[in-house]
Amino acid sequence: LKIASGQYPDIFYGFPIGPAEQKLYAKSGILIDLTDYIDKYAPNIKKMFEEKPDWKDSVTIDGKIYGVPAINTSLISQYDNVMWVYKPWFDKLGIDVPTTTDEFYEMLKLVKSTDLNENGQADEIPLASRGLMSDAGLLGYLMNSFCYTNTTAGPGEFVKKENGKIKFVADTDEFKKGLDYIRKLYSEGLIEHDSLTMDRTRITSLGESEPPVLFAAPGLMASYFTVNGSESNRTLDYVAIPPVKGPNGYANTVHKYEGKGDIYMSITSACKDPVTAIKWLDGLLSDEMMYKAKGLETYIRDAKEGEIGLDGKQAKYAYMKTDKTLQEEKNKYWKIFYAGFSIEDMLTSCYYEEEYNGKLSQNRYDAQVMYEPFDKNESVNMLVCDEGDAEEYAQLRVALENCITSYAASFISGEKSLASNWNEYLNALKQNGLERYLEICNKSEYK
Repeated sequence: LKIASGQYPDIFYGFPIGPAEQKLYAKSGILIDLTDYIDKYAPNIKKMFEEKPDWKDSVTIDGKIYGVPAINTSLISQYDNVMWVYKPWFDKLGIDVPTTTDEFYEMLKLVKSTDLNENGQADEIPLASRGLMSDAGLLGYLMNSFCYTNTTAGPGEFVKKENGKIKFVADTDEFKKGLDYIRKLYSEGLIEHDSLTMDRTRITSLGESEPPVLFAAPGLMASYFTVNGSESNRTLDYVAIPPVKGPNGYANTVHKYEGKGDIYMSITSACKDPVTAIKWLDGLLSDEMMYKAKGLETYIRDAKEGEIGLDGKQAKYAYMKTDKTLQEEKNKYWKIFYAGFSIEDMLTSCYYEEEYNGKLSQNRYDAQVMYEPFDKNESVNMLVCDEGDAEEYAQLRVALENCITSYAASFISGEKSLASNWNEYLNALKQNGLERYLEICNKSEYK
């Protein structure tokens, strides 16, 4: 809207502008080339590009740089669709960790038929999710037992890399079988009925319920459906289980879209003093300002000898405050809302003085380590369209995502039948421009 109005600000900050849009806005005279400004006035950005040349390459278009990226490469947050289970109940069940979709199904059936919270009511919820899509949706974990399926933000939604080409996955027999499996879970009451549309408020009410009612839910971390630092400490009671193999032995996890190619800090032609603007942006990437942005200067110190980090090695840093305290102070800082380095050492090479925060972070780190071996490197992490195709690509992508989401929800809920309406769905994909979408994808640069 800002760009369409022609009354845009000096600086766009904190949201991604993709490579195709960068080309378009640069050609339109909206974004200015920062290459020389970075070289002359931005030592922190220059240092970042020297240490991370692939980051620089990802935002260099036709030899020019129109903005600064915000790329997260830390292992602690590379895989979104982790499945978390309530450990006190899992221990009560006395079963092995499921390794197949059949075993996962039997585990959920056992939860539904057992009074695990011992309140005399059949109120246990085997599985719930925050809708179908996103990094906490139903499809992200379950469908990757049948075929590669990326449902999170980025260029790789429902497409994957295969034999040097981009291939669509949501029209395959494997995708159909995955929907059929999820439909079975849903029809037998193993998935909470409103999971297809559930929001964070609703799922958090389930995760924090007293007595406990929620057994399993997907998300990057357990706080996606519980509250960090709450009196229940329920977040600590959930542990990750790995991806499970489907009927064909396939088990995958999707590598998170890192943001390569996108810019989060850019200067427009409306800016009368780009030198001051680039100096300000560069200042935000200094170590001092990145500490301040996260509030780190008030609760982090150098680790002492013998203090061990999440990775099991001598820690470099130590956290001195609890997560509950950070929640209380969160409005004092910008937190991670800035472009630049992901501060990996501050996430993995950390010792936590407070047991709660230490266990919380360890659970999250251990989950990522567990999921990493399942990454089949099929993700499309960056796609650069020709500027003439950018607007059409964006429109087709939204139309196809809406089509897939609508039909998937109808198949899973039973409103439509996979046996009777699958061809109708395939025709809907064609009508929403699938062929043209793949044509654009495969003539674009992608990684």
